[in-house]
Amino acid sequence: MSADLVKVESSATAATYGPTPAIWTGFNLEAIRCDPSRGALWEFNGRDMGFLTANAVAGPGFASTGVTQVGDSVAGGGVVVGVDTDNDAIVIKQAACPFYLDLGKGKFAFEACVKFSTIANTINGAFIGLLDAVAPSATVPMPDDGTLSDNNMVGFWRLEGDGDRCDTTYTANGIARVIVAADAVTLVANAYIRLGMTFDGAVLTFWADGVKLATTKTIPTADGTDFPNDVYMGACIALKNASTTGTLGIMWARAAQMY
Repeated sequence: MSADLVKVESSATAATYGPTPAIWTGFNLEAIRCDPSRGALWEFNGRDMGFLTANAVAGPGFASTGVTQVGDSVAGGGVVVGVDTDNDAIVIKQAACPFYLDLGKGKFAFEACVKFSTIANTINGAFIGLLDAVAPSATVPMPDDGTLSDNNMVGFWRLEGDGDRCDTTYTANGIARVIVAADAVTLVANAYIRLGMTFDGAVLTFWADGVKLATTKTIPTADGTDFPNDVYMGACIALKNASTTGTLGIMWARAAQMY
């Protein structure tokens, strides 16, 4: 574990907003930063996010026309993003796809600290997790029908029609979507929550605010038939507007895998 992470976790603020120690124990993040041959690391800091450009793929994220972006004045800082028209979207996506969740592969962890301005239904949908090497758009990873696109992905899905809950889910491209646990996470309006995943080389575990969720996923032996374990994926945080406007706050996010 890096010295920076230990320092952050010692504060009262970190107990609410900081990385979960149980998720990141055993990761030498500083070693990965200094030597990419040791593993892959992606870190997002909402305080330092550059401004989104409408209808542009950059980073390679995507933002529809009418994108809004403001700083969040809370302990730790963050960014609040939104769009003002039905079926518009914002996608923050890692440029590379370095993470591979297959049997025997290296230890992996993901965590994002996010909040929603409202938990009412039919406001917006969201996906937070890993997505394959596909170009993000207004319909990827979330089409206009309130579902998720047919791409390799795994993570947390807030359905447009169920604003106060997140499912844990995955799709192997071309195979029917699997809901690991429906309504696995309960959201609170305008309150940050940490959504995480860990992989130990065999089992994928989901987390919410530092607590393991009960339903896990054992990675199958076969590749790509019941889990996206035959492709590399990258971190993704996406918001899709429904009938009215709502925003997504992002304080920070991190993903890492040891080789």
